[in-house]
Amino acid sequence: MAQHAEPLPSKKWLFENFIQHTQAVFLDIDDKLNFTSNQIYWLEVSMMKSIVITGSTRGIGYAMAKAFIERDCRVMINGRSDESTQGTLVTLSEQFPSEHFSGAAGDVSNFESVQNIWEESLRAFGRIDIWINNAGISHEQAPPWLIPIDELQSVIKTNILGELYG
Repeated sequence: MAQHAEPLPSKKWLFENFIQHTQAVFLDIDDKLNFTSNQIYWLEVSMMKSIVITGSTRGIGYAMAKAFIERDCRVMINGRSDESTQGTLVTLSEQFPSEHFSGAAGDVSNFESVQNIWEESLRAFGRIDIWINNAGISHEQAPPWLIPIDELQSVIKTNILGELYG
């Protein structure tokens, strides 16, 4: 007899809880002098200024970028295309001073593209304190033999090679 699994949380629920958790961690740091190891880690993150977040033009990557910018960090925004990256920069410029962020379009499944993101980040900020490999893609939920091979290869290149290149 098959066991009934709980349904997976929605993207909206994950996003909202991620933001709440991130804000709670930073609030804990501001309000306490006794730090746990997790709080010390977040304190160090908030003191570091230059952060690269791949896949930061939307979703959780975008939320992380905004959270770091709000905490006076400099963030390199990355999207796969110039259009998505520039669009996000325009949106952020309506909310924050432009010295807190820059953008470098690039596909993380391509090593030269990742190297360009690195170089653009160094050019913009002078150093990189944190690199967050957030970029990822998925495919339609189906058995692997029903998914077109080019789609599978794209997922593997982005999600595995992109992680290694970063």
